[in-house]
Amino acid sequence: MTWPNWLWLALFLIFFIWYLSNLAGRLDRLHLKAEAAKLSLDTQLAHRTSAIGRLVEKLSAKKLVIDSFVSAWQSALKIESSEKFDPSQWDLESNLTKELNQLFISQPWLLTDKEFSRLLEDLAAACRRVQYARAFHNDAQSNALKVRRRILVRGFRLAGRAKPPKGIDFDDQIPPGLVNR
Repeated sequence: MTWPNWLWLALFLIFFIWYLSNLAGRLDRLHLKAEAAKLSLDTQLAHRTSAIGRLVEKLSAKKLVIDSFVSAWQSALKIESSEKFDPSQWDLESNLTKELNQLFISQPWLLTDKEFSRLLEDLAAACRRVQYARAFHNDAQSNALKVRRRILVRGFRLAGRAKPPKGIDFDDQIPPGLVNR
C-alpha cells in the first residue's frame, strides 16, 4: 500500500469516527430533550390540577361539588405530589379529563356564569399547555427512537445503557365549552 492510500484510509477513519461521535451526541441531546419535555409535561399537569383545584374550591363554596369529579381530581393530585413515577398516572389523567368533560356537560351554566369566567380561562389555558407539552414530548420521543433504530447506532452501541424514552398517551382533550376561551 502506498502512502496516498494510507492517507485516504486515515482520512476516512477520522471522518467515520467524527460522524459516529456526532451521531452519539445527537442521540444524547434527543434523550435530554425527551426528558426535559417529560418534566415540562409534569409541570403543566400540575398547573392543570391546580386550576381544577381552584374550580373545586369555588364549586364547594357554592355547595355544588360533584363527588366523581372531586375524587378524580384528588387522585391526580396524589400522583403529582409523589416523587415516584406511577405507571397508572396516565389512566388517572385520562379519568380527570373525562370527569372534567362530564362536569361541563352536567353543569352547562358554569360556562356562562361570570363568577367562574376567570377560573375557566385559566383552566382552558392549562389544558392547552398540557396538550402542547404532551405533543412536544411524543415528538422528542419519536425522534430519539428513530435515531436509535439506525444500523450504526445499534451496531456501535451508541445509545449506551440509556433506556429508550417512552411515549405518553392519555386523553388530554379540552372540554368543548373551554375550547374558545
